[in-house]
Amino acid sequence: GDLTGWNTIGEVTAAGLTNVTTNNGTNYEITPNGTTMAFLDSFGATVEQIESFLGLNSGALYNAQLGPTVNSGGNMQLTNGSAISQSFMANAGDTIDMSWNYAARDYVPYTDPSFAILTAPDGTTFIDVLASTTGPGLETGSDGISGVFSFAQQLDQTGEYTLAFAVTNSGDTALNATLFIDNAAGACNPSCNPPGSPENPLLPDEDDTPESFDFSFTVTEPSQPVFIDPIVAVGYDYV
Repeated sequence: GDLTGWNTIGEVTAAGLTNVTTNNGTNYEITPNGTTMAFLDSFGATVEQIESFLGLNSGALYNAQLGPTVNSGGNMQLTNGSAISQSFMANAGDTIDMSWNYAARDYVPYTDPSFAILTAPDGTTFIDVLASTTGPGLETGSDGISGVFSFAQQLDQTGEYTLAFAVTNSGDTALNATLFIDNAAGACNPSCNPPGSPENPLLPDEDDTPESFDFSFTVTEPSQPVFIDPIVAVGYDYV
């Protein structure tokens, strides 16, 4: 789809098939699920402008990197980037699910992280580091790509939410990182994680039976396992 309904800051476009060339000359071909996807390039706005745009406290994105898996060898001082956001009404029990794919043009120790930000009706904000070159989030390494993943959350409040995504440079303002957002999984070549892979497990179907998990997929290679993962991994066994 296009960017209708989304607010943006920095360099954000609705893009079709896009080639990303990294610092070492690696080329990744990113394809949308449909006609276009949101393409965020990490320049065009300062991190301070992005945090203000998203209604975050100063330093919130930097602090989101500081967790138990933080890599102290990475340069995590954020400089500039871009972001996209949309507000929507939802009920408790609803689920949001967006596809994302991150490609780093830079090299370690420049972490160049990407983020998902969800603000609930009561003002509570959840910031998830999606990927970066060194971690936290999925660790791509220098000039790496995450592959296609799903950001899915089950909502526990009724009211207006704001969902946002951002990608940033760290330590400098060169060799921009990229983040692609889509309403369903697209493709990438090479090094793409298809839905149902260990890195990108299938989520349950949306239905009216919250007490059970239903999954829809087609087995094309009997010797190749399909990985599934409910949003709340309680009361089930992998088979």
